[in-house]
Amino acid sequence: MDGGLSSIMMRRFSFLVYPILAWLAACDAFSACKPQDGREGTAHETRFDALGAPSARILWVSDLKAQLEPCGCTSRPLGGVDRLVQAIEEARSSAPSALIFSGRVFSDGTPPSPETEVQKRLERDAIAKAIEATRPDLIASAPPNDPLEEDALGDRPIEGVFSKKLGELELVFVYGITVGPDRIDEVAEAHPERAALIVVHSGSRSEASTLAQHPAVDFVLYASGEDEFGPPRSIGGGQLLQAGDRGQRLLVLDLYVPEEAARGRENASFHDESPITKAARRRSLEARAEDLRRRIAQWMESGRYSEEALEEPRSRLRALEEEARSIDERPRIEGKRAFIARLVEIAPSIEAARAIKAMMRAHDRAVNQANAVAFANAPPIAVPEGSPSYIGSSACASCHAEAYAWWKKHRHGRAYQTLVDRHKEFSMSCFQCHVTGYGQPGGATITFNLGGELKNVGCESCHGPGEFHARSPLEFKSTMIRSPEERLCRNCHDAEHSDQFDFEIYRSRLLVPGHGL
Repeated sequence: MDGGLSSIMMRRFSFLVYPILAWLAACDAFSACKPQDGREGTAHETRFDALGAPSARILWVSDLKAQLEPCGCTSRPLGGVDRLVQAIEEARSSAPSALIFSGRVFSDGTPPSPETEVQKRLERDAIAKAIEATRPDLIASAPPNDPLEEDALGDRPIEGVFSKKLGELELVFVYGITVGPDRIDEVAEAHPERAALIVVHSGSRSEASTLAQHPAVDFVLYASGEDEFGPPRSIGGGQLLQAGDRGQRLLVLDLYVPEEAARGRENASFHDESPITKAARRRSLEARAEDLRRRIAQWMESGRYSEEALEEPRSRLRALEEEARSIDERPRIEGKRAFIARLVEIAPSIEAARAIKAMMRAHDRAVNQANAVAFANAPPIAVPEGSPSYIGSSACASCHAEAYAWWKKHRHGRAYQTLVDRHKEFSMSCFQCHVTGYGQPGGATITFNLGGELKNVGCESCHGPGEFHARSPLEFKSTMIRSPEERLCRNCHDAEHSDQFDFEIYRSRLLVPGHGL
């Protein structure tokens, strides 16, 4: 690979490691794989330096869903259009490339409510600006589900054919909701000298699989609407690829086509030389071998099987082990039509595109200002007669001074300030989990917080509204929740926003003198 992309990518990028390969590392995207736990590289390192630039490169982002950036509360937040734009620019710098966005692009597909419309409109406009900065070759949107998405699409068609010449190769893309065998036949006949035909699909999985089996189709880029990704899947003669959602990954599909096959369909099939595919195959074989090894041990221990009877499964085990060892993860592209698919994680280590980052910070301020006005008079939900209301954590301090002092220094006690620092305290995407009692009678709203008393994740977030208990501690002791259940915590500590949450571990960290001890 030429020095430009190789040197830059080695510093900034990391592959996504598929769950099936959890033991492998996040990889430096265009250089070497290293174990995910940070150890030194293993014997399975795969380097691409000697391959040279591909004949053509396809860059694909699926189901962006208007997500400008990930939640900052996760351990390793993936995504962010400022980093995505930078990744795209660097990936296209060393190979003739086509950039595709598909699926849900300008919206998550959920029609906005009156409360969210202002913010969603601003998010849509910001996403449109970021995408425009990437100079996409094709935006193949799924059919719009809401007015904001329809407006963003404008006159852009949601189905059609797009052809692009990259070097000596003609790549043909077919997209839309009515793509079927007849349509593919028409396109194939109209482009007899194409190097590859790619279907960009946002329908059902069964439809995507059927399209991949068409003899003229080389690749199906399938935007499922979900966070689904994995190694390429060979279905018939075509390859089905998925890249997940929310801009967390950029699929880089490198095509290698010998000079004599640059025009037309000689040796039509593309051979999958993706190290991730080979590694997945090896891990699958190793898992099957381990399962068979365990069963052989059980059969031997039972004493019910003769050595003769065990020879057949032992032979199968040796064959599985040998096949796993024989898999060479290094790409072999010489003299054949081949491809290498890589999913590049849009990780925190990628440097953000400065102009896009500045636009995003301006967007945060615009959302804050708009929502502060739109919800200026948003009252809390009325408290039913006979029920306690929220009063704020400082009311707990006189009787629970030790717990209160500890809480003030805890992350829960500083939760609201983290939003203020980022100009997100009025963001509909964030504030709910940084205040006390949101969505509950007498609890905080986006602008109402009892003069600051309901800012942060306060005592009453876990123990319930304290009005009655503060007034008469012994009489109303039973109205307070002493030990919150896990489901209460998971209202905010869900997979998307708190990826390392373990209830027992987190709970143990809250048990300190004066608070549970």
